Amino acid sequence: QSTWGHTCLRMQQIVTFAQFTQSVRNAGVTLVHFAAGWCEPCLQMDAVIHACDESASLQVFKVEAEELVEASEQYEIVAVPTFLFFQAGGLIDRVEGANAAALVAAIRKHSKRPRASAAPAVPLDERLRALVQSSNVMAFLSGTPANPTCGFTKKLVKLLDSTSIPYSSFDVDSDLEVLEGMKRFANWPTYPMVFVQGRLVGGYDVCQELADAGELEATLAPATPEVGGSAAAASLNERLHGLINRAPVMAFIVGTPTAPQCGFSKKLVKLFADEGIAYEWFDVETDQAVLEGLKKFSNWPTYPQVYARGKLVGGCDICHELAEAGELRDALLGGV
Repeated sequence: QSTWGHTCLRMQQIVTFAQFTQSVRNAGVTLVHFAAGWCEPCLQMDAVIHACDESASLQVFKVEAEELVEASEQYEIVAVPTFLFFQAGGLIDRVEGANAAALVAAIRKHSKRPRASAAPAVPLDERLRALVQSSNVMAFLSGTPANPTCGFTKKLVKLLDSTSIPYSSFDVDSDLEVLEGMKRFANWPTYPMVFVQGRLVGGYDVCQELADAGELEATLAPATPEVGGSAAAASLNERLHGLINRAPVMAFIVGTPTAPQCGFSKKLVKLFADEGIAYEWFDVETDQAVLEGLKKFSNWPTYPQVYARGKLVGGCDICHELAEAGELRDALLGGV
C-alpha cells in the first residue's frame, strides 16, 4: 500500500484525449502506462516504475485504457498493462505486458535521450490565423468528420457533407491551446466554428439557417475566377505560403504521424522522433488543391516535403542525409 501511494505522487492521471495529446508533446521523454483498475499486474508494474531511479527523469502518466478509448484505439492497445514512450509527440518505444525487465531496460535507455530541440514558439494568434486560412473552408470541430464527439459537430458534418464544397477540419479536442484560444480569437464561445477564406461564418445554427435559405453553398464557395486564372493561382499561392509558415518546422506528409500512409512519410516521422525534432504537419491527402499545388509551388514533385521557417529543406532522403552528417537539427532549427 505504501508503494502504491508513492507511485501515485509520481504518476499523473490522464482523463481526456486533449490532455493525452498535450502531454506526449513534451520535449523530454514521456512514459504513458495504459492500465485498468481491476488489473493487479498494472499495480505491480507501477511499483516497478517507482523503484527504477531513472524514471525520475521521465514524465510518467497513467491512462485507463478502457475509458480513454480514442487513445487506446489510435495506438492499438489490445491488452494491459502496455507502456508507450513518446518524445516531441512521436512514439519512440513500446513495452507490452507485465515484463518488468523489459520496462526497466526501456526506462534506462530513454532516460539518457537528450531533450528534443524546441523550435522557436509561434505566437498563438499567428498560429490561429494560419489555421483559419489553411483551407478555403475550415471547420473547427469536436472530434473528426469520421468520429464527431458532440451533437452539434455531428450535425454540422452532415450538413457540410450534403454540399459539393470540400472542406478541411481541425479537432479542437486534440489541442487545449487551440481549444481555448480560438474562442477568444474568433469572439465566438462555442464549437463547432466554420471559417471561409479566413473569415468566421459561425457555428452549426448559422450554417443551418444559411442552408434553409438556400445560401450555404454560395457562402462556402464565393465566386472566384476559373481554376487556372491568375487570381485563383494567386489565392492558392497565398494559402500555400501561409501553410509552409504555419510552424517553424512544417512537414507535409501522406497520412498522419500516428498513421502514415506511405513508406517515406513513415520513415520521416520516425526520423523526427529519433532526433527529437518538434514539428507540425499537414496531411496532403486531405486537400487535393494542396496535394497538387504544393508540388508546383515548391518545384518538388513528391511527398513528404519539409520546410524550416518557410523554406524548403527537402524530402525524406535529404533529411536522412542531414541526420547522418549531424546537420539535421541545425538545418531545421537554426542551431536552437
